[in-house]
Amino acid sequence: MHTAAYIMRGPLLLRIWDERDPRTQELISQRQYINNYEQNRTIYLDGRPHPPEYAAHTWQGFSTGQWDGNVFTVYTTHIKQGWHRRNGLPSSDRITLVEHFIRHGEQMTHVSIVTDPDYLSEPLIKSQELVLSPTAGLETRGTNLLSNWLYPCEYVEEAPGQDRTRVQSYMPGANPFLDEFAKDSKIPREAALGGPETMYPEYQRKLTGR
Repeated sequence: MHTAAYIMRGPLLLRIWDERDPRTQELISQRQYINNYEQNRTIYLDGRPHPPEYAAHTWQGFSTGQWDGNVFTVYTTHIKQGWHRRNGLPSSDRITLVEHFIRHGEQMTHVSIVTDPDYLSEPLIKSQELVLSPTAGLETRGTNLLSNWLYPCEYVEEAPGQDRTRVQSYMPGANPFLDEFAKDSKIPREAALGGPETMYPEYQRKLTGR
């Protein structure tokens, strides 16, 4: 499963609609369905507060949103522990997510800003583009269009032949893969694990002592 902070980076189909009070027709929330892993998001627009810190965390978290002109901004908390990148960097259950949805005709820009006090030294900013599908909502049962929106998934044993009571892990200092990226990339360990300082060209001069 992917969290709200990650899932928009993958291949997906996104459906968006409003949810209104059936009696007053007042806008309660915006709903989003993401076909990848069949995720459902509710973004509240009725002014309700976020729950207390001890409330349950979910894959998509608790979201509130507001409009600023043509920009829809969403603030999400209570997201479960997951990944910033599936090939390495984990994310904690204390992350906060700010998203901006900006529509330009038949295209929409999605910008996400993730703050993680446990695993990130500074906010992680990502963006992607989505394109409106002119056939959305026209699917009928028995057609390929409908099946494209579904995500049939079956549970499998991901580590076959292992004792179900055993959790695969390494003790502190015993992880044999800690230096794998540095060795494969032929760079010093401190350059691979040194944090945001290593992202900038000036760090090359530090490595060479200049």
